[in-house]
Amino acid sequence: MVFPILISHMNANLFQRRQQALVDAHDKHIRKTNEEEALSNGIYSRWQNPVITRESVPLDWAMTQNNLGNALSILGKRERGTERLDEAVTAFRAALEEYTRESFPLNWAGTTVNLAWVKKAFAQHPTTTDPHHHLQKALAHVEAALEVYNSEVTPFDHARATFLRDDLRARLIDDV
Repeated sequence: MVFPILISHMNANLFQRRQQALVDAHDKHIRKTNEEEALSNGIYSRWQNPVITRESVPLDWAMTQNNLGNALSILGKRERGTERLDEAVTAFRAALEEYTRESFPLNWAGTTVNLAWVKKAFAQHPTTTDPHHHLQKALAHVEAALEVYNSEVTPFDHARATFLRDDLRARLIDDV
């Protein structure tokens, strides 16, 4: 039978062409001259031709956004203004564009809990005029994450999220 051999050979050629196209695109991308842009914020630098982009490596990009959100959140808790906390929210929301609940439920839940922590930080920030609003948002985020986490499959994450949920509920009761 020649037919299966022909199909196998065609699939191998198609695979090789696609593989070569990816290699060529990668080589072209990493060979671009790259200069730092003036839009630095002290945490990260922006580049004219970033290597990790949403288009080229979406999950790595989402992980980077999540990590950036964590760094900005830590800084935001230490600063007088809320600019870094706002940037953290933006970074977490960007990560959630790739980490969807349907496709990557555990990544989605982790990033959603991170978003809850930054909303709690907003509520505790001295410049916040409506902490109740931020606490409610944080509680909604952590409760959504707890729909994914459970004590049998993800015991540590479930316990951490449960602790945060209980803390937020207590703060909301005290806030009333």
